[in-house]
Amino acid sequence: MQLQVDPVVLRIIEVAVLAVVFFIIYLYALSKVKAYARENDIPLQKARSLMNTAKAIVLALFIFVALHIGGAITNLALSTSIIGAVLILVSQSFLSSFVSGIYIVASKPFTYGDRIEVGEYIGDVQDIGIINTKIKTPNNEIIAIPNSIFLSKEIKNYDIFGSEVVVELEDISISYDSDLKKAKALILDILKSHAKENPHMLREPEPRATTGKFGDSAILLKVKFYIDDVRVRGIISSEIRDRIKSAFDANGIEIPLPHRVVYMKK
Repeated sequence: MQLQVDPVVLRIIEVAVLAVVFFIIYLYALSKVKAYARENDIPLQKARSLMNTAKAIVLALFIFVALHIGGAITNLALSTSIIGAVLILVSQSFLSSFVSGIYIVASKPFTYGDRIEVGEYIGDVQDIGIINTKIKTPNNEIIAIPNSIFLSKEIKNYDIFGSEVVVELEDISISYDSDLKKAKALILDILKSHAKENPHMLREPEPRATTGKFGDSAILLKVKFYIDDVRVRGIISSEIRDRIKSAFDANGIEIPLPHRVVYMKK
């Protein structure tokens, strides 16, 4: 008597066995990567990147083979729970994040510890996963960003070798009665002096103080300088503002309050 096995059950068994096989392959690959990292004194952060690469390759191969083996299942009647599980697995957001994770691991637009900015998020990279990437914000919050965002948004990496961070202050204002040339000269002196005192502030490219635009009650100045670490941007900007305020007060440069002139009809 020949035993008849339901084709659906057979396919499910095949996929389950395949999952076990690929899991064993993944553990083996992981052990090899760890051994390679130890033997070559590879830093932990880079070792994690290698492990994520191995995970991405094994998972991609598993999905490809599983879909090939299970291709006939779609022509058979499946239970609602199985259909739901398949739909969740191949959902657009999941696949998009998965593909993006492979892209990040392969192209390496950033690595662990880098300060990055993507969309509305900014922070230091803590973990690079296949589905999401975790960053620590300046407020010490851990945020998991779906990897799909990295394909649709511009990525700014502030820790790339040789990169310079531009800082622009566009809200420095003086009254129309103040000496414009003197005000800009004072700002330039402050910027150059601060660059000598603070190692994070660059002397080259040279800082600038230029006329921005004419407001209703003030002339707006544009101040531009360069730093080597985005993490100190807020601190240095605050120090520069404090010194500008003190210099303006000492030299009779007025920072005006908004005011209007009202003409009354007789």
